[in-house]
Amino acid sequence: MIEIVNLNVKKGNKFLLKNINLKVEKFGLNGIIGANGAGKSTFLRSFLNKNLDSNFKQNFGHTLLRNTKQKDKNSSGIYFNGTNLWELNYKEKSKFISFLPQFMDFLDIEIDEFLTLSRRKFCGNFLSKKDREKITKIMNDFNLNTILHAKLSTLSGGNRAKVFIAGALLEEPKVLLLDEPISHLDPKNQHAILRIVRDFALQEQIFAFVVIHDLTLALNYTQNSLFFKKGELVNFKANSDICADDLSVLFDTECKIYEFEGEKIVTFKG
Repeated sequence: MIEIVNLNVKKGNKFLLKNINLKVEKFGLNGIIGANGAGKSTFLRSFLNKNLDSNFKQNFGHTLLRNTKQKDKNSSGIYFNGTNLWELNYKEKSKFISFLPQFMDFLDIEIDEFLTLSRRKFCGNFLSKKDREKITKIMNDFNLNTILHAKLSTLSGGNRAKVFIAGALLEEPKVLLLDEPISHLDPKNQHAILRIVRDFALQEQIFAFVVIHDLTLALNYTQNSLFFKKGELVNFKANSDICADDLSVLFDTECKIYEFEGEKIVTFKG
């Protein structure tokens, strides 16, 4: 279970996040929705560090911390099965969390090397037959076989995003954080990648959170949605229970939800 207790993030005199309390009891893919500046990306980053302005150490986009602490009922924090993620050391945290930010620095290496390094974060330096099979499956799922020997710097933004998401999944985290991972992808790949991530989260029992602006995709590929508005978590609902009024209130504009061939389509009045 993921439990967030009394989460507040402040920059200067301004609260970026205020009084966030949440329990997510079932693994799967959770959408994070809301207008620009609502606090969605800050919420993801808060999993990594209680002090967002210091103590960051990034490696392929993963930010890690120090010292385990079991949950105290009066303590603020973000907990995974009772353990405060803020208090884990670097090595421990790398076994829990994979984070893919909107923008990240990267080593200019070939794709197959990047995927191998990503898997080694999970299994160590030795790759077993099972590890190599995992890498091969991810390559096939993401249609990367024809560009395996290309360097990351030569890829389009969309293909690079696919590689980074594939690398994050190879780490087999307990918590997967994706900040607008499909924004550079064409529609076909947006659907394909969200389907892979959703199925992977369910099969591997991962708590996954994705910031997403396309509400049609959000309602069709995530199980639940977190509604953020002006730094507050104003709603947390199973997608099957979300109605047009919920989205209209969140975005301050008229919204309608239609169903076509078993999928939901969201429209807004301009």
